[in-house]
Amino acid sequence: MRARGIRTATALALLLVLDGGGLARAQAPRILALEPARTDSLLVCRLRTSGLPGAEILSTLRSGLSSAVDLQLEVLDGRGRAIDGRVLRLRLDYDLWDEVFSIAQDDRGTTRLPDDAALRAWFERTPWLPVAPLAALANTGPVRLRAALRLHAIAPSERERLGEVVSGPDGQEVSLGLGKLIRYFYRGGARARDGATAESPPFAPGEVAHARD
Repeated sequence: MRARGIRTATALALLLVLDGGGLARAQAPRILALEPARTDSLLVCRLRTSGLPGAEILSTLRSGLSSAVDLQLEVLDGRGRAIDGRVLRLRLDYDLWDEVFSIAQDDRGTTRLPDDAALRAWFERTPWLPVAPLAALANTGPVRLRAALRLHAIAPSERERLGEVVSGPDGQEVSLGLGKLIRYFYRGGARARDGATAESPPFAPGEVAHARD
């Protein structure tokens, strides 16, 4: 009975967080510009955005859950065909103990940020992100960059953990009505409901400037 009570209290807390996040509809995310550059071996780009991470993701993070942003970067040839690119998943977390945010970039390590203003600034002008090897683009002629992002208020990796909160050890819901209600909210939050796309003007990969902070 005590374990069921803990699960029920946790589920109710999650419901309040997700419901509050659902009501906080802020500015839709936008990609304002793509800035291509190069290193010695890579084509990279920097994004300028607005509306990120957004009120819903901030609410989720402060509740102790993880959020995610999927970012697809593509190189388009003169006919608009994707010829190279990369997909990044940015995992966003908030350390409730140290009260700092973090962004984990796949194999590129984790960036820690002191507050939500710093988190917004990171997205407004991102670091240089890898797109494609320059050697693969040597004979392509002018190309363009296309970027697409999708926001997950609740990171896909959190879905299973939330499901365990709703269900008891025997696989049955803590409460039939409560379980259905929570599933409605967290599945809604888990969908990538918000997104944006943008393209750069044409450029020659070997002639863009070197990436500098």
